[in-house]
Amino acid sequence: MRLPEPQERTAALSGRYLALRARKRLWLCLAVLLLLAAALAACCMGVADLTPSRLLSTWLPPLRPLLGSAPLTETEQNVLLMLRLPRVAIAVVAGAGLGCTGTVMQAITGNAMASP
Repeated sequence: MRLPEPQERTAALSGRYLALRARKRLWLCLAVLLLLAAALAACCMGVADLTPSRLLSTWLPPLRPLLGSAPLTETEQNVLLMLRLPRVAIAVVAGAGLGCTGTVMQAITGNAMASP
């Protein structure tokens, strides 16, 4: 039985590393898309009738004929910009902060799975 050459082993390891890196990038892109979809959904929930199509027709006027929906009124824009978007932004920042804090605590304690 012949041992693989160092270059062959390096090429095999490099291929596996590149595949792992590509998979991680894919998961990161999916997570960011999911975060954006959740943020859009959070902006649309509430008493005021803010639908994603109305938001897009307000922010992207060329799409208005395709979407077939009326743009937001000034009052609805104020509700969105003064109330909902800041809350969504704060929630995203708080979640990111908690995630970073958890990672730092696991690194400090050397615990792969942090226990309560």
